[in-house]
Amino acid sequence: MFFTAVTFSLSSAEATGQDGITVHWLRFEEKVLLQYGVDLIGYTYDKVVNPSDLSSSIGPLQELLDALKNGSCKFIKLTNQQRKEQQAAYDAKVNTGEIQPQKRKRRSDAGEKRSGAKRKRPNDENTNPSSSHYKSTETMDDD
Repeated sequence: MFFTAVTFSLSSAEATGQDGITVHWLRFEEKVLLQYGVDLIGYTYDKVVNPSDLSSSIGPLQELLDALKNGSCKFIKLTNQQRKEQQAAYDAKVNTGEIQPQKRKRRSDAGEKRSGAKRKRPNDENTNPSSSHYKSTETMDDD
């Protein structure tokens, strides 16, 4: 499956024009299709899922690998019109309750004033407690 992961990574970078794009398989429609305007065509399974979650049956995996190798399965950049259509379809699914948009968990200390992180420093004779920088303990003599 390493070849598959590398192929997906390279083809998604080509489609978006950006390196280091991570394919979010769990929220593909929200995190890839809508956010980057990139779709996956020619995927040989019914639903887009993480390749590591696919069955270990050799036949379907070989079919996906062949599709990746010959270019029939690839990422494509959507036009502005296609993006608008995909966004409208996604919004309709959200409004009907078919899918739930991902929401971030609220912090347990939300709304409370937080103090900045304070770093503990060792207290010895070579450091000045009022100084914000560590001092070297070595000294060099001029010859």
